[in-house]
Amino acid sequence: MTLELSMDDLFTSDIQLYELLKEVKDDNEILSKFFISFPSGYDIKNRQYGIFVGNARNVLDQQTSTGDSYDSSVIVLITSKQTDYQLAKVGIDLATKELIKEIRKSELTKRGFKWTESTIVYTDSLDIKYRSITFYFKEMYSWEDVDYDERDLKLIFEDVEITEGDE
Repeated sequence: MTLELSMDDLFTSDIQLYELLKEVKDDNEILSKFFISFPSGYDIKNRQYGIFVGNARNVLDQQTSTGDSYDSSVIVLITSKQTDYQLAKVGIDLATKELIKEIRKSELTKRGFKWTESTIVYTDSLDIKYRSITFYFKEMYSWEDVDYDERDLKLIFEDVEITEGDE
C-alpha cells in the first residue's frame, strides 16, 4: 500500500523531492546512473553512485489563526565511489546540476525553491566521499481537524521489527 500524502497532511518537501527524482530518473541521462533512496547507512556506504534525500528540518516563518508557514530544508547526499578526484567531482557536479534543473521544472519550484549550501566531504585519504547540498522550500500547514483514514493509520503505526542496523 502506498500512502498519498498531500500538503495538508504533513511536511512533505523531502518526500515530494524523492518522488520527483524517482519519476524523472529513467528519462535523465545523468540521474539514471544513480541509485535514489532515502538515507540508508548500508546504501550510502556500498552503492557505486547514489542520491539520498532526507534530513528534513522545518523552521516556523509565520503564524496565522488557520495555519503556519515554514522554511523547510532538505539535505541531499550525492555519493560516488570513484577514486579519481576529478572524475568523482565531475560526476557529482553533473548530478547536482541535473537535480537543480529537474526541481526547477517541477511543481516543487512553486514552493520558493532555492539552495544555499553545498559541501564536498572527503575520506581520510582525501578521496571524495560525497556532496551534501541543502535545498530550501516554503511549506504551509493548516491546523484544522483532519479525518484520518484508518487503513493509513494502521499501516503507519503497525508493529515494527527492530534489528541491529548496518553502519
